[in-house]
Amino acid sequence: MNTALSPLLSDSFSLKDRVVVVTCGAGQLGQEAARAALEAGAEVVIGDSNYARAQRVASDLGGREVSAGYLNPTRRDSCHELLAAIIAKHGRIDVVLNGPDEALSTTPVHQEQPLEKWHAELAMGMRGALGASLAFGAFMAASGGGTIVNIVPGTDLVPGLDAESVIVMTRYLANYFRDDGVRVNSIFEGTPPRALGARFAEPLQGISFLSRIVKCEETRAAIVFLASEASRQLHGKTVIAARAAEDRTSDLFGFSEGTVAQGAIAANTGRVA
Repeated sequence: MNTALSPLLSDSFSLKDRVVVVTCGAGQLGQEAARAALEAGAEVVIGDSNYARAQRVASDLGGREVSAGYLNPTRRDSCHELLAAIIAKHGRIDVVLNGPDEALSTTPVHQEQPLEKWHAELAMGMRGALGASLAFGAFMAASGGGTIVNIVPGTDLVPGLDAESVIVMTRYLANYFRDDGVRVNSIFEGTPPRALGARFAEPLQGISFLSRIVKCEETRAAIVFLASEASRQLHGKTVIAARAAEDRTSDLFGFSEGTVAQGAIAANTGRVA
């Protein structure tokens, strides 16, 4: 039996000769996105506000196809400085993968995370994805087109509480770039265990459809799908790579109808298509 992909399929999923920028690329999900793009043949630029860590990640991934750059996506000047550096080196940008800000995952699981700091970090992640999309998206639009993928952790908690905002932002950007040839979609990814901690990770593992939390590396194919021409008919959509059973999640953590968390859970199900 011939198990090789046909040229049509292999070309559709290929990122060969594409330049892919991964924002917040030094985080766990950002690294997996970078690996996915690299395995699909892309040249990858890892942008992160922790430049030293971004350099280490680029070195670990290896090869001249990977480089690192400083990027604070919440600042327009930082976005444009990295954009200029990428254009000087590569001459183009084809795909932007907006990884989530993962400051939460650096907090030891045995320590409590102050609620105010938690919300501030989640908000920063949203502003960063929006800022990077507008800056890099404008260049891609002027160059004839491109692709933006917003990556968010896939469980309904931490930071799924902001899931509704991700969906709204993705649809906003899709409409914003509607006539410019820039496709915008999002994916709910696997969640870094340290971002959850045992208090949430263990209960969620028991109620997920797979009876476990999906690992980050298990969703590389979905990232490549959204970044490549294989998904060229999708625009303003959200792909769910991992989720928990919404009704049991609400019961387990005591969420009531109408709470922010309940809205995020609803967003992860019927209203995402």
